[in-house]
Amino acid sequence: MSCLTDIEDLHKEAVSKMESTYIDPATGFTVFTEYAHLKRGKCCGNRCRHCPYGWENVKNDDGSHTKKLVDSGDKAGVAAILKKLTMDASNTCSSVSSNNLHLGYAEEKKDEPSLSDYYTPVGDDNDDEDYSDDDYTSDEDDSLMQKSKQPKKLNVPYTRKGDRGTSQLFTGERRRKSDPIFEALGTVDELCTFVGVVHAELMAQKKNDYHYASLDDQLIDIMSRLFDLGSCIASPQYGDQSKETIKSRVISFDAKHVRDIEIWIDEMTELMPELTSFILPTGSRMSAHLHVCRTVCRRAERLATELIDAGKESESSMRYGTADSGVIVQYLNRLSDFFFTAARWANYCENEDEVEYKRPNLNAKQRGVVTRSLRNPPSGQKV
Repeated sequence: MSCLTDIEDLHKEAVSKMESTYIDPATGFTVFTEYAHLKRGKCCGNRCRHCPYGWENVKNDDGSHTKKLVDSGDKAGVAAILKKLTMDASNTCSSVSSNNLHLGYAEEKKDEPSLSDYYTPVGDDNDDEDYSDDDYTSDEDDSLMQKSKQPKKLNVPYTRKGDRGTSQLFTGERRRKSDPIFEALGTVDELCTFVGVVHAELMAQKKNDYHYASLDDQLIDIMSRLFDLGSCIASPQYGDQSKETIKSRVISFDAKHVRDIEIWIDEMTELMPELTSFILPTGSRMSAHLHVCRTVCRRAERLATELIDAGKESESSMRYGTADSGVIVQYLNRLSDFFFTAARWANYCENEDEVEYKRPNLNAKQRGVVTRSLRNPPSGQKV
């Protein structure tokens, strides 16, 4: 049996089981099935091997993949095909053998076209959709999946598809989970989680009649931007990739987000007493959590910088849509400053004292601890 026949059989078997991926035995690549693309609802324009939309949105299509099941964006047509697949998979999963698979059709009616009538295998291009991490990745070992069918509900958190220690980027590239890019991604995720802790604390404190101006909305925006930033990191683009590919596949990160952070910092700083010395990460519980955010953010910045430096050394440039990698580092750098300012702001709003780390007098050799109120600054200092 040829490699192409093997791929056809693997693909048909995967679709019949309503699976989103299978492993190409010739390359070891993860390939997205027709079913996965149908769930997406439209052609992504990336010359996917099993595109059911006939490469409708592919630029400069050479006409090598003209047959299609449905028009890109035809919600009703896609829904009808998915419904048919669901019904047939439910009715025939126990009786269809791997030698007689027809894309989920055990017995096809004479007057209805089969999905396989339109199926046209395309080359070894594995530039499939922008799915990330473990949600749509798979291992080479299918035996476990044969024994226990994967749940089809999207809210089930486990997939068993990253059990061999690899994961997939938005670009479709698979790497070991120990790769530095996942360390950066994990740290951004960790930071976002800590911001969520701060937001939960803030909402609880608001019930105690504490008010923090726009800090709650700012934290929500920051968590959203960190999701965007993670998507950018998961989409490294290299010098040999075309501008069209970069534009069609990658989420951009606008430089205006850096300016937003600066404005928020300025607004809080304007209302607080001048910072004249180092301060300890003390005060309210929310202030302490914000200092944790600051330190994790600094770590994320270091890891992102390391990735960019590594890309430069390998003669590849990591670009993210209309913004280059420098914007990512700028945002993280400014964000750590925001968390520092917000930590002071939390103490200010909750009327907690600020603990300074400074010499009690000019002759002292050792710095000591000096406590001051943010609400009642020294004489002559403006709040």
